[in-house]
Amino acid sequence: MVEFLIRIMETPDYRRLNDLMSRYGVQIRSARNNSVLVVFTELPENKGTSIANIIEHLATELYKTYFEGIPIGDIVWILHHLPEQTDSKQTEEVYHQVILQWDGHHLRSPRWIPIPKESWGLFGLSEI
Repeated sequence: MVEFLIRIMETPDYRRLNDLMSRYGVQIRSARNNSVLVVFTELPENKGTSIANIIEHLATELYKTYFEGIPIGDIVWILHHLPEQTDSKQTEEVYHQVILQWDGHHLRSPRWIPIPKESWGLFGLSEI
């Protein structure tokens, strides 16, 4: 069963980086083994800060708001970039698992691990 707690999130708190409203897609779903899958999507209409630059801040907000009773190891954080066409090139759709460290107060030190297209189904990403 797929559950969506949040679909789109505006983050006015992150205007400070370039003074533009940042806008991201966020999907929260139940996953295998009682874990939670959180997928952050960089939306084409986002003119503010790239989600890759603030993912640890957004993940901390979500964790403190929705998941504080869930073990941090039971949350899988995913960064999703949609395919994009520019004048000079076409980029492909890409997913990365984001590994974050919990310091007791905040999620920090993001590391991105590319998820090969043939593995998207293991994460349920082909359904998004």
